[in-house]
Amino acid sequence: MKRSIIQNKYIFSLTTIILLLFGWILLSSLSKNSYAFPSLSLIAKSFIRLLNEYGIIVIRTIGKIIISVGIGVIISILIFALYVYKKDLLGFLTPILNFLHVVPIIGISLYLFLIFDDLRIPPYVVTISVIVPLIVEALITAYDNIDKAIEDALKLEQVPFFIKFFKVYLPMILPYFLMALIQSFSLGIKAMVMGEYLCYTNNSLGALLYNSKLEDNGLLIAILILLFLLSVLCEVIIRIFQKKISK
Repeated sequence: MKRSIIQNKYIFSLTTIILLLFGWILLSSLSKNSYAFPSLSLIAKSFIRLLNEYGIIVIRTIGKIIISVGIGVIISILIFALYVYKKDLLGFLTPILNFLHVVPIIGISLYLFLIFDDLRIPPYVVTISVIVPLIVEALITAYDNIDKAIEDALKLEQVPFFIKFFKVYLPMILPYFLMALIQSFSLGIKAMVMGEYLCYTNNSLGALLYNSKLEDNGLLIAILILLFLLSVLCEVIIRIFQKKISK
C-alpha cells in the first residue's frame, strides 16, 4: 500500500513536470517576448554555462549556506536547551524570535547593508536570522508533545540535565528536527541569495542573479533552476538520513 502511494506520488510529480515543460515550450513558441520566455535549448546552454564559467561562485554560495545553516542549528539547539532547562527563561528571547519570524528578508538585508562595511557578512546574518526561529519553534513544539510521564520519571530518577537533554529529549524529537532542517535549508538558500542580491556581494550567486536579470534571461532562469535543484537535493539527503535513523 505504502509503495503504491509512493509510486503514484512520483507519477503525479513526473506528470506535472512534463506539463510544465510542454507549457513552457508552447509559451516560448507563441510569445514574441523571447526575453521573458527563452527556449529550452537556450536555458540548457545557459545552465551549462553557469556551471562551467561560474562554478566557483556557485560552490562558494553553497558553502556559505551550509555554514549559515550549521551556525543556525547550533544557536537553535542552545535556545532550545535554555527552554528545556527553564521555560520562563525563553521569555527573554521571545520578542527577538517573534520579530525575526515576521520581519521581511528585504528589511533585514537593507538594515544590515547600512551597518556593515564588509558586504560579505550580511547574507550570513540574514540566513541565520531566518532559519533560527523556524528550528526553535519546531524543537519546542516537539518537546511540548513529549509524554509528561517521561519527564516525571526522569525527575524522580534525578537524571542530570545534560544526560536528559542529549540522551533522551534530542533523540525523541529528532524526526521533527530533521523536518525543520529540510525547511531551513530551503529557506536558507532563498535567504542567502536574497541577501547577496540586495547587498550586491561580490563574487556571489546573488550578484550574478542581479546581473543576469539585466543581461541574460536564459542565465537568470538557469540560476533559478539551480536553486530549485539544490533545495530538492538537500531534502533528498536529509530524508535518506531520516529513514536510516528510523531503522
